[in-house]
Amino acid sequence: MQHLFNSTVSILRQQASFTDGGMATRVWAPIATGVKCRLALHHRTLATKPERVVIEAGTVPDLTGTLFMAANTAIRAGDRVKFTGGVHAGRMFSVEDTPAMAAGYGAAHHLEWAVQEVSSTG
Repeated sequence: MQHLFNSTVSILRQQASFTDGGMATRVWAPIATGVKCRLALHHRTLATKPERVVIEAGTVPDLTGTLFMAANTAIRAGDRVKFTGGVHAGRMFSVEDTPAMAAGYGAAHHLEWAVQEVSSTG
């Protein structure tokens, strides 16, 4: 599966940061860079259940998909991935729920995460 990983991402996790005045703020800090993956847009993971999608007139539907990563990747629900290379470079996605694990012979083969696009500035 990893030979199909055609993109690289930075994994971002929300962390507390303190200003000079002692006020706490939340920032997205990189915890890993150059991580290989593959994004399939409009694709559901093995674990996601089909749901009815309602789109209001004049609005753009949320861009969702499945992120395929190696089974040993240090990522968890709530993290964000920013694409740094490949066809989706510059886009940022929020990692949803828990992953679906594709089992191989005796071990996890890869993980499939449901993702949703978010603003690259937030």
